[in-house]
Amino acid sequence: MKNTLILTWTVLGSVLPSRAGLVSLREHVDVHLTYTPEDGWTSEAKTVAEGSDFFQEFDAVSLPLDDEPSATGGQRLEQPEAPEFAFTGVAPGSPLWVAPQIQTPNQCWPGFNNDQATGTFGVYQETDLRLPAEDRALALPWLKLTLLSVTRPGSDAGAFSMWQTDGLGTPTVWFSTVDQSHPDTFLFVAGGHVHLNWGFGSPGIYRIKLAASAFLGPGQSDPTGLSEPFTLTFAIGPLAQWQATHFSASELDQPAICGPDADPDQDGMKNLVEFGFGFNPRSGVAVPEADGLGLPKWSVAEENGMLYQVLEYPARRAGSQFLPMRYAPQFTTDLHWQHDGIITTSGDFPPEMNALNSVWERVVARRPVGPEALARGFGRVGVLLDD
Repeated sequence: MKNTLILTWTVLGSVLPSRAGLVSLREHVDVHLTYTPEDGWTSEAKTVAEGSDFFQEFDAVSLPLDDEPSATGGQRLEQPEAPEFAFTGVAPGSPLWVAPQIQTPNQCWPGFNNDQATGTFGVYQETDLRLPAEDRALALPWLKLTLLSVTRPGSDAGAFSMWQTDGLGTPTVWFSTVDQSHPDTFLFVAGGHVHLNWGFGSPGIYRIKLAASAFLGPGQSDPTGLSEPFTLTFAIGPLAQWQATHFSASELDQPAICGPDADPDQDGMKNLVEFGFGFNPRSGVAVPEADGLGLPKWSVAEENGMLYQVLEYPARRAGSQFLPMRYAPQFTTDLHWQHDGIITTSGDFPPEMNALNSVWERVVARRPVGPEALARGFGRVGVLLDD
């Protein structure tokens, strides 16, 4: 019996630096804004490490949201039926991914923070009706955040919104890409710290561009003007988080580099294939990132007198994701690919590979071909991700 598997692989070499990914901040992170007359505005990502404030450039970090139901620790909710939530751009009952106003363990919790000394900014009575009446009654040093753009590289822009809820759950909308009935500005008091709900209508990479401004006073005089724009990178779901881990902020704006169909390291594998089977999209060589991962392995097995074509491969666990990676095994003996009659089973990796089991599973796909020996055979696995 002769069984043949032909695999052609051409490695052209990497065209990218080996490291360029963003640091994932799955924690309390603030947009920290400061102003000095000499330097103007500064915007940084502020976290706390070992009891001390830690600051990073926004182009070095990403804010991840997990595609799992909130009931099981993820950040995927269900759009409410109430019409006052239509600003999210999501149909009632459809999924809505949210970085919440209230802190939840092991989740990204973004907010805004300013530590300016009293007297830096002019105080005035703000008239924006979205503010509580008690705040509009006072002269305060207001900071204003302006939403400049929302992009989702490689896809349509996607729905984005930002709002606060009161004790009764009533929303106050600050930003919305689908509701133009209000200005896309957010106000908070200098020297303060505040959190909101950040909502996303679909998985993917979101690039949220903002700018800050204020008045130096007295009152609403001597404006600072808009700060230099700064961009927050949100990574919604596993593929987006993988992209943010492997590509720089500027590369995430370029689908020809970071997109599912791109092959930036020219190793012959598209990014979606590298994501689906556990490769590094920057390495330039077809070497998986861990033992147990890698391309499908084809073989022939016999059981009770029946021969089976077999494909074994790692697969990312679907879990409760809304749009999980899909794997489509196919076989042929005559180059007419068959996808029916395939028996697929999955299970954990062995104990020595247990570190993989939280994300990956081991899949075996078999297709019976009869009792006669095969002259040749082929197998392949397609990877698909709906959007």
